[in-house]
Order: sequence, then C-alpha cells, then structure tokens
Amino acid sequence: MNHRPKALVAPLDWGLGHTSRCVPIIRELTQTHNVYLAGNNRQKVFYEDEFGHLPFLQLVGYNVRYHSSYFQAWYLFRQSHSVFRAINREYRWLRKMQNKIGFDLIVSDNRYGLKLKGVRSVIVCHQLRLPGPAVVRWMGTIVNSWLVNKFSECWVPDFEDSNRALAGKLSCSHKLIRVPVKYLGPLSRFSDSRGSGGLGKPTRILILISGPEPQRTIFEINLLDILPANMDKVLVRGIPEKTLDENQMRSCKNLTVYNHLNDEQLLKQLVSANLVIGRAGYSTIMDFTVLGVKTLLIPTPGQWEQEYLAKHHAGRNCTLNFVAQKHLSLEAILEIMNACKHS
Repeated sequence: MNHRPKALVAPLDWGLGHTSRCVPIIRELTQTHNVYLAGNNRQKVFYEDEFGHLPFLQLVGYNVRYHSSYFQAWYLFRQSHSVFRAINREYRWLRKMQNKIGFDLIVSDNRYGLKLKGVRSVIVCHQLRLPGPAVVRWMGTIVNSWLVNKFSECWVPDFEDSNRALAGKLSCSHKLIRVPVKYLGPLSRFSDSRGSGGLGKPTRILILISGPEPQRTIFEINLLDILPANMDKVLVRGIPEKTLDENQMRSCKNLTVYNHLNDEQLLKQLVSANLVIGRAGYSTIMDFTVLGVKTLLIPTPGQWEQEYLAKHHAGRNCTLNFVAQKHLSLEAILEIMNACKHS
C-alpha cells in the first residue's frame, strides 16, 4: 500500500444492519485512506463484492442471540456479561493490530472496545438515548454515555433536527455526552443509486430476513407459512456466509430463495417489488426511506428499539408500515398491499 493514513472500519455483527450502513463511510474513506475492514465471516462475505480488494481482519463478534419467546429483555440482560467480555477482548485485539499496522483512524460502529488513546477513535451510533421502561432508559443511557465518552468523537447516522430524525428521540444528544457529536444524515448503501431499473415483471412480495438467531429463522418460517403458495415471492435470507451450493438460487412454484444478494442485485429486487416485508431495524428504515419503497416492517418481539421506531414512524411516512409480529397475518399483509396500490 502507499503512504496514505490508515483507517480501520469495524461494524457490530448484530445482524447485517451495522455492516451495510458502513458502506458509504467506507466508500468515503477510501478516497483519502488505506482502509482495513474487520469482522466475522458473514461480514467478510457481505463486503467482498464491492470491497474485496481491501484487507479484511478477522474479529470475533458479540454473538448476541434473541430468545425464541417474546420476553427478550431478561434474556438479553443475562448476556450483558458476555458483551462486556467481548468489549475487553476486542480492545486487546485492537492493541495487537495497532502494533502490527499502526492505524491513524478507527471507525467503530457500535463496537465499544475499539478505541485507543492517542489515535482518533470514532464511534458510529444512532442511540444516544436508549428505549425501554423508565429505569432501563435511565440506567442504559448512563452506561451508553460512559462508553461513548471513551471515544474521540461520535458520528450519528441521522438528521440533527429532531423533527426530521429517523431515530426520533434516540439520536438526540444530551448533557451526558461530552465528546463532539457529528450528525451525518441517514446512511444507506443505496444513497448513490442512479436510474436502477427493475426486473420487468413486478415481484409481488420481497421478504428480507436478518438479525440474530433464533428470531431470524422463526420470522422466516412464520412468513412462509402465512403467505399463500400461489403468491409470487422472493426471499432473501440474510446469511451470506453460506457455501456456494447453498447460495445458488432455487425456485419452488412461486417462491425464489437467495441466501444473499449483492447491492446491485438487491436494488433490482427492491424497486421491482409491490411490497417489501422485513424487520424494523434502523438501517433497514434508512435504506427504505432513501429508496421510497413500499414496506411492511415487523419489529423483533421484545426488541425495544424496533418497537419504539415502529411507534415513532407510524403515520409519518406512507411507505413505511408496521405490524406487531403477534398480529401478523395474511389479512394484514393484503390490507397493506391494497393501501399501497392507492397511495
């Protein structure tokens, strides 16, 4: 490599949302820096299409799992000790990499152990205030602020204007944050898409699955059980690390399944769909807002952030529609599809 400054970009492995929203950051940094990427095998495969020429460093993820029931809070709390162990582990990993490579800039998307004294260390985070019950909001915001303040600065992928903020109150700064906060506006890998045509015949339903297990698989099975066999469907399973044979397209009646699609392929599917069904993750909301596609988003049960985002956007944008998973039915899907036809 040449003598340009070296930058590390490392997103959280919690689904693929953090990984995908770092795409525009990576594109920008490659103009001025020698960029290194870090993550697990799923993230490596995700980045290979566009950034396969960039060095990729293996970094163990947090490996957070959701419970199969609707009672997530206690289950996630029980994993908090594992998360803090992962933070300490990635900090030790970074010190070793720093001795070998010598980074001038560290950009960490929600990985709180990736910071070093004397090196510009940036945390990318859209939650400066945490959702949930009052006690959880209070304690969580204090802990989150303490972690954010260990970095040089914080980049927020949202609008600074609270009236326009896609994350609502979650992305609003407050007095506990003592490091400089920079609002980048919504980040989407599709922001630079120009004139991308569809696939000709419109796809009735596009299903995008992502997020931690076992809820990813539960969501996939539920949707395929609900949707009738004679309805045209494309399913993107969000598991790019699968082997080549498993990643081949396979068709069954009116269902086409992919384990993963690159950005260009996925964009064609998105603009051709009559309705897109997926989780209510923040990165998903940013992507769909940029593209203006008609969507039905289902918050992961017990995931307070997604439930908050669903309430925040309800009635604000005619293209973003939300239904609780326990209320998800064919009738609810058809109602949204009919409403989209007349909007």
